[in-house]
This record gives sequence, structure tokens and C-alpha cells, in this order.
Amino acid sequence: MALASAAVTAVPLLSVPAEAATVTLKVTGVTRKGKKASFTASVQNTKTGSEFRLRSGVSKKVAKGTYTVLAEIPSLGADGYTNSTLGAQVVSLSRSRTVAFDARKGRALTVGLDVDKAKYSQWGQRAAVCTFGAGNRMELEATNSAGGLFVIPNGSGKLAFSYLSEWHPQVSTVGAPETYALTGYSKGIPAKPSYSFRRASLAKTTLYVRRGPALSRDTDVRLAPAPARGKCGLWGVTDRISAPFTYTAHVTPGRWQSETYSMYGPNSIGVGGWSSPVRSYAKGKSYAEVFNRAVWGPARWLPKVSGRALSYYPDDLFADPGKSGSECCAKAAVTFRKGSRTIKSKVITQWGGTRDFSAKIPSAGWYTLSVDARRYHPQVSTPAGILSPRATISWKFYAKPAGSARIPVALTRYIASGLDSANQAAPGSTTGLSMWLNAVKGAPKVRTATVQASFDDGRTWRRVSVRKRGSGWAVSVPNASAKGYVTLRSTIVDVKGNRSVQTIYRAYGIR
Repeated sequence: MALASAAVTAVPLLSVPAEAATVTLKVTGVTRKGKKASFTASVQNTKTGSEFRLRSGVSKKVAKGTYTVLAEIPSLGADGYTNSTLGAQVVSLSRSRTVAFDARKGRALTVGLDVDKAKYSQWGQRAAVCTFGAGNRMELEATNSAGGLFVIPNGSGKLAFSYLSEWHPQVSTVGAPETYALTGYSKGIPAKPSYSFRRASLAKTTLYVRRGPALSRDTDVRLAPAPARGKCGLWGVTDRISAPFTYTAHVTPGRWQSETYSMYGPNSIGVGGWSSPVRSYAKGKSYAEVFNRAVWGPARWLPKVSGRALSYYPDDLFADPGKSGSECCAKAAVTFRKGSRTIKSKVITQWGGTRDFSAKIPSAGWYTLSVDARRYHPQVSTPAGILSPRATISWKFYAKPAGSARIPVALTRYIASGLDSANQAAPGSTTGLSMWLNAVKGAPKVRTATVQASFDDGRTWRRVSVRKRGSGWAVSVPNASAKGYVTLRSTIVDVKGNRSVQTIYRAYGIR
């Protein structure tokens, strides 16, 4: 019996419109005078943390979800100057929507301080609103003169608010630079952003910015509240002053960080920047921070072996001791030798080009890697008399072409005491230095640590006192009786014979 064949016919499915996966978002706003405002909003998806910018009046298709929108709305004030209104909204987008900001709802940020208003005035204010979608902070900061900054209240727990008020002496009363930096934080945007401080409740910090080792004396100094989880960041207070100078700040108790930036010439070329560690300041206490200390030298990078290759990154060759940061730039001649045979030699500059050094290790044995670094910036003239104009390193170590490891050599760092604001010692005095090593973790024990001083740029040398103190050493240098400079050379030898010799020319001066 033959089987009948059946034809299968495909029946087209009815097309059912799927719910749109995207909606349209538009942002608009009006100024404090009720006129149409032009601005750019910052938008974040609260679930993914992704961000984008959106011009007012422009529509954008976005995925459905919950978004936070931050905006700064500019308005022309009665005094003819532009004021700023910060706003933030958390919106759920299940359909297309326009998010509107009304600057007329903004409340003025006011900050008071118990000072003589004839001698001190509030120079400016900063405020920031922020959100933390998926743990990613998105913030918007505005700055304006006192009385020119407004915020639109919003009690949402997804928002945070920070402010900073900056006070200075009137110009006629200025001696040493001085500032008051008053700051605070709240969850949500407050309905009454009015605050008052008493000087007795503040901490005091003094920044001593010296001259000598930096490429430029013109210095931007910045003091800012340290970033903290769940809080908005603020740029802080800034001033540009010619070093050397003393800068006194009275600040709200809490965590702060100070920074300096060297700026060169009429075009304000940034040539270097240094940051202090984050400090905790307490009510009624006084603190100090020193920038541009003497004895700038190599700070960070050590050579390493990976397989049959040695690699070294000659960066951070002139660094402010005790600070993080860098200065541009240096030019370094790097040479790798085995005995008297030169394997590779190369001149490297931090200004463009390839900034690393690598060479093959032909066989196991003792090698020498030497570095001769000098200050260099193609857009800046190195000042005559600059401190630390040159630094050299000579590392002798045993290496073999196998595995991957940091080489057990070291960099020597110093902090000198008793120097003046120009990093100079008195003739015939004794300069004490704290010395420590930047070395590989687990490096062999140091067998000997010696230091020599030269008062003629390295032509002759005198060995100086070095005493073990804690994890470092105390060095005492008897200074010459004549005006000039002191060059320092350290020699560190470990129990396995690895040797690190480092020289910092004109480490500090003698006045």
C-alpha cells in the first residue's frame, strides 16, 4: 500500500507590534527670569551607570529605565553678571518625556563666617550635585561669585550635594596669602542651603612652597576636600603665586588634599604638578605641608627582567620627595653593559617618542645599567641656577635570561631639614637628611649604605656621616663655608653584591 504524501504549507504568523524598547528624552529649562534657557544636561542610567550629554531642546532616543538628569542653568542677574542654578531630577522613563528645569525654583546658596567684613570678603562659591548609578559617580559642579549660585531643592536619596565657600582678606590688607575654605555635604539637595561657620571651629593648614628645583616659580596652589565615597567632588580653592611663598588656609575639619602646579610663561605652560597625601584635619589644630623641597631625583621606576629581555622605563627622574606627581620633562642617556661590552645605548626623552628602554640579555652574568638624566623641556628655558639639574644612576646586578622579576637594585630618596625657602643652607652649617630607599619588595638585605658630598659639582668628594635610623638612615652633611651647591652621591650594596650608585647634582644650595 502506497503511503500518501502530504504537503506542508507554511502559514505566516500575524505580526504583533512589540512594545517599543526605546523612548524619547528631551530636556528643557527656563532662567530665573522665566526665559528659555540654553544649556547641556548630564544624564546617567541609574542601572548601568552609562552617561551621555544632552543639549536642551534636543530629543534623544534612549532605552526605557530610570535616569538621573543634572543641569546648570545660566541666568543674567540684575547686576549684569551671569548667575548659575544647579538642578537634578531622577526620572522613570516608560514613555517619551520632557524633563523641565525651572531656575526660578532655585534657592540661593549662602555661607556666613564670623570675620570682620571690612577686612575679609567672600570671593566665590562652588556647588556640586551628583548621583551614583551602578556605583559610578556622575557630578556637575558650578562656580560663581557670592550671591550668584542657586540650587533647586530635591530630597531624592539618589542625589547628593556639596558646596564650598572661599573667603580672602580684602586686597588692601593682604600680607601672606590667606584663605578660608568652608565646605559641607548633604544627601539630597537641601531646601535651605544656608550655612554659618565660626573661625574657632576650623582647622589651619600652612603650605610652604619653596623655590629652586621647579622649572618655573609661577605656581598654582590648590586645596580641595578629598574625594569620598557617596559625596560630590569639588575642585577646591586655587591661587597663582610666585614661589617662594607661604599660603595659610583655614578649613572645615575633615579630609583635604593640597596640590601645586608649576606654570611657565605668558601662555601658562603646565610643566609639573605635585600632590600631598590626603590629610585629616581636626577642629582647632594646625598642620603644615612643604612643596618643592630640595633633592629632587629619581623616584619610582626600577629595571626588570622578562625572559631574555631587560626593560626599564626612565620616567619620574626628578621628583619632589614625599609628594606624588611628576614634572615634564627629562632627557636620559641609558646604557646597558656586560663588563666592558656595551649591549645597547639609547637617548630617551619624556617629550614624545618611545619612552622605554629594552635590551636582550645574552647570558647569565653581572650587568651594569647606567642612566644620565638632565632637565629638559622643548618649550621651556631651564632657569640658571636650578637645583637638581642632573641626576645619574649606575646599577650593577646579576641577571640571567629566564623568568620574570624586578632587579634587586634601589633608588635613594632624601628629605633635607634646616633649609630656607630657597632650599639653601647657611655657610658652615650642618644639614641633616632623612634617607630611604625605593627598592624591590623582598630585596636582599643592605650590607652597606654610604653617602658622599661634593661642593664643586662632582670633581672632588667627601664622605659624610650615615647612621641607621628605623627603616632608613640619618645623613649629616657639614656644609662648606662658601656660597655654592651641594651634590650628593649614595652607594647602596646588598649582601649579594648588587650595587646602586646614585648622584644628584646641586641637590641644595649654600647661601
